Amino acid sequence: MLASRKATSWLGAASGLVLITLSIGCLHGGRLASNSLQGRQVLAAYDCEGRPDSRAEYYLIQTEAGLALLERVPGGMGSLIKHHWREGDSDHFAIWGEVLDSRVPAFEWVLPLDRSKKGTAFIYPEGTYSILTIDGRRRPSTALANPRPAFWLVPKGALAQPP
Repeated sequence: MLASRKATSWLGAASGLVLITLSIGCLHGGRLASNSLQGRQVLAAYDCEGRPDSRAEYYLIQTEAGLALLERVPGGMGSLIKHHWREGDSDHFAIWGEVLDSRVPAFEWVLPLDRSKKGTAFIYPEGTYSILTIDGRRRPSTALANPRPAFWLVPKGALAQPP
């Protein structure tokens, strides 16, 4: 019983810390969202590849405001990445944020317009990116020369196909 009280107390403290962090921080380009696909117009679906221990699924969806990327983690909350721009033959989505005047890593997902091709995801650590306004849209821009993808988004069903 004592162990159960300690676990409950620890979970409460951790939940409070998360709420405080969210309240003093600022996230740009996305928000927490329902994990449900019900009522969403799904244009493409992707599995995550190359991200250890990840069961995340990604869905390109059409919203009233335009294209968005929904990140779903089974059994958890989703993330709706709304910050979108088109560059060349790809759609880009990004989120970044600040907590207590410090930047947190920025994430950028790049999905080819040919939805049968793999997409890429980049994570830009704090201090390696700046926020630029290009064509009227704010977005993270990395100072890293040739950043390597952190993981890939593979169109659903393509994981089982031979290379």
